Amino acid sequence: MVEIAMDDLAGIPQDNWIQVQFDALLEEPAVQGLRIGEFCGVDNPQMFAESVAKFIEPDFVFEKKVYPTETEWNAINPMIEQVRERIGFV
Repeated sequence: MVEIAMDDLAGIPQDNWIQVQFDALLEEPAVQGLRIGEFCGVDNPQMFAESVAKFIEPDFVFEKKVYPTETEWNAINPMIEQVRERIGFV
């Protein structure tokens, strides 16, 4: 799915989209909120960033965790690593 999205984005000028890593959004909501607000051209990006920081719970815990078996992990990990490399998350 991410691979399809990345392929589709390759046909769109890079100035027209922004990439936000979910981990970064949880770890630095104000920083990422400011990036998003500036990209979207909101009237007050700083206030937008502050709202994002208040909205995202810093101690957020996923309610549902999925742990793949070793066999499943061995099957999907190469795909995950390809995508991580492609988006610069290595």
